[in-house]
Amino acid sequence: MEIAHVQDSGMSESATAELIKMEKEAVSLVHAMEKSMSKTICDYPLEVGEVVIMPAGAEVLSVYSQGKQIFLCALADPNQIKDHRTFDVYQHGKVVRDDDCLSFIGSVLLEGEKQASHVFEYIVPY
Repeated sequence: MEIAHVQDSGMSESATAELIKMEKEAVSLVHAMEKSMSKTICDYPLEVGEVVIMPAGAEVLSVYSQGKQIFLCALADPNQIKDHRTFDVYQHGKVVRDDDCLSFIGSVLLEGEKQASHVFEYIVPY
């Protein structure tokens, strides 16, 4: 890739070559950053009390069910390091302890069930 505006600028040949090299590196860096910043919507099957491994910083969007399976939907950058997050499912009417550090994600109705299941994430206080 030749950069015409630099070649016609009257700069020395070595300065022109160095500037072209720096511009190419900058373009490569921008492309790498765009790739690393792209996010994907991912689905994770969820079991009661399960630890889900997902990219760090993933944003949980929702939960949904297919048949008798609960899925967690998250917006994540697949290039990030992996993080372990713990989710739990409480059936309607189940006692939830006050001291649990829980964050409500959503509710689903599983096939054949009459009452909803409620999905929470355990939040680790820092």
